[in-house]
Amino acid sequence: MANKQIIQFFTAIFIAVIWIVCDFINVEIFYYLKTDKYLYSIYLLAGLRLLAIILFGYVGFFGIFIGHAISSSLMRGFEPNEAIWLALLSSSATLIAYKLWQFLFGKTDSFLDISPLQLFYLVVLNAGFVAIFRFTYLLQNNEISLFLLYGTLAANISESLLVLYLIKVCSYFYRRLID
Repeated sequence: MANKQIIQFFTAIFIAVIWIVCDFINVEIFYYLKTDKYLYSIYLLAGLRLLAIILFGYVGFFGIFIGHAISSSLMRGFEPNEAIWLALLSSSATLIAYKLWQFLFGKTDSFLDISPLQLFYLVVLNAGFVAIFRFTYLLQNNEISLFLLYGTLAANISESLLVLYLIKVCSYFYRRLID
């Protein structure tokens, strides 16, 4: 049992490190895509957030939460309490969306027999929850606009689809290489 917990701990830390590296790329290389303090037109991390939760469940949630909080505070200049809240809301939104999707479609963590349409529903559900959670948080700070809400929704949908599609393409080529 202790070995499983150690593996889960290091998996969460690994996910956090990947998050921080991808956020660094987003901030330093794709800075020109920033449209608002809280929004990029292409947000690399939306797909990573969904992928980590699909693959690792609660361990992925903690990894994303830790990475998001650290990178928001260190690289984006958010106050620590704001970084923690945004990380908690963002990772919680994806976990809730995934669990709700599993319930609605009767799917398990094995992720078997998933159609492209069902995957699309997961992406849209996730993007909707992330946008609503972020909207609710920013509403308290009076920093909200419909542009930010719609932009968050669109950026999360497009990037999640891009990441999941790239994984599918890589998987296809990998299978072709080993056959």
